[in-house]
Amino acid sequence: MVTNSTVTSNPNIVRDGNSGSLTGVNVLLVIIYGGMVGLMCILFIKRLLLRIAPKYSKGYTDVVKHAPEALKEDIQKRLMQTMNVYHEPLLLSPDDYRQQSLSSSDTTTQYGYLYRMKAVDAMRKLEDILEKQELERSSHKEWSHHLHDLKSHSSGILKNVRTSQIKSLMDMYEHARYKQERFGKVEYNKMIETLSEIMSGIEQKSRKRRSSKKQSSRKNTSSSNNSGAAKPGLDTKHGDKDPLIRN
Repeated sequence: MVTNSTVTSNPNIVRDGNSGSLTGVNVLLVIIYGGMVGLMCILFIKRLLLRIAPKYSKGYTDVVKHAPEALKEDIQKRLMQTMNVYHEPLLLSPDDYRQQSLSSSDTTTQYGYLYRMKAVDAMRKLEDILEKQELERSSHKEWSHHLHDLKSHSSGILKNVRTSQIKSLMDMYEHARYKQERFGKVEYNKMIETLSEIMSGIEQKSRKRRSSKKQSSRKNTSSSNNSGAAKPGLDTKHGDKDPLIRN
């Protein structure tokens, strides 16, 4: 009976020892995994804060953190000006050798992209005319928005241009620049025709503005000459001198 009791009691002791070791391993694993999850959460929050912080910062203060105040303002002003740098290069120069390819018969399939380049370059002519009127397009502003704004501008520079013409020009311009559909010689000629009509309307309006300015300046000069013709020392009614300056 004693031997049986010792035999039956040994498995219980072993079982209790195994459960204790397993409990310690579980605690250790929980600590390790918890630390990893906490570290990942800290890294995620730090990266999120680094992304959000520039949106609420007052400028490029970190770049010139230890600089004088005047230098900070100068550097910040110059850095902000770089956001307005915008340039659209000429895609196809007049002396480009690819211009000769447009005279061939099969230009739609092989050299159709050249008409797209010429269509985009053609808008520079309109931009040059608007710059002369001091109505140039600001950087990063779409052509469609700029022309629609000029349509309601106080100068009335697009008064002789119909809204349908502007819409047609913008549709063909966006077709040539962005869309994948065919854009060949026929589409290019339609765009140039519409662009020429708009440019002639702008030039006609600008000539009227110049003539009106000349007429107003002539009226001002004539009125100033008439006011200066009557001398203050003469009496206009009797032709005598002013009694204050008589002998």
